[in-house]
Amino acid sequence: MLHGRFFNKNDKTNIRKILDRTSTLNLQECRSYIQASYDSMHRLHESDERIADDYKPLFDYLDSLGGRDISSTEKQQDLYNDLDCIRDIIASDMHQAYQADGYGSTRYEDQEILDMLLEKSNRELMLYPAIIWSTHWSKSKTNNKMYALRAKLRKEYDMTQYPDMYKDGKLIQS
Repeated sequence: MLHGRFFNKNDKTNIRKILDRTSTLNLQECRSYIQASYDSMHRLHESDERIADDYKPLFDYLDSLGGRDISSTEKQQDLYNDLDCIRDIIASDMHQAYQADGYGSTRYEDQEILDMLLEKSNRELMLYPAIIWSTHWSKSKTNNKMYALRAKLRKEYDMTQYPDMYKDGKLIQS
C-alpha cells in the first residue's frame, strides 16, 4: 500500500540511496564487502564450514572476473555489467536493515548505521557487514574494533539526529 503523507519529491527512498551507492562499486569494493561479510560470519559462527560453502560461489565468480583481460574499454564495460549481479546481492543485503528481522523486532540500530555509512566513503561502506555483526561478547581483536566503530557511528548518528541531547559531544544527563 502506498502512503503519500510524508512524500517529498526531493527525498530519496532507502532503496534509491542504497542502489545509488552500490551501482558505483568496482570489483575490489565488491570483493571487500563480500569478504567483510564472510569474515564476520566466520567469526560469529566459529569457523562453521557451511559459511565457507555459502560464500564459495561468490568468491569463485569474483575471482573469474578478476582474472579477465580488461585492456579495452569494451572489456571494461563488460566487467562493469557483469558485476551487476554482485551489486544486487550487496544492495539486497543492505536493504535488509529496513525490514523486520523475522522475530518481530525492527533493526533500528542497523538502519541508523547504514544511513550513516551511505553518506560516507565506499571504504567505510565496505565495513557494514563487519560492523552490524560485531558483538560485545566476542573477544576477537577485529570484532572489538568493529564494535567500537559501531558505538562511534551510533553516537555520531544520535548527535546529528538529536543535537539537543548533547553538549560538547557528551550526552546530557537528566
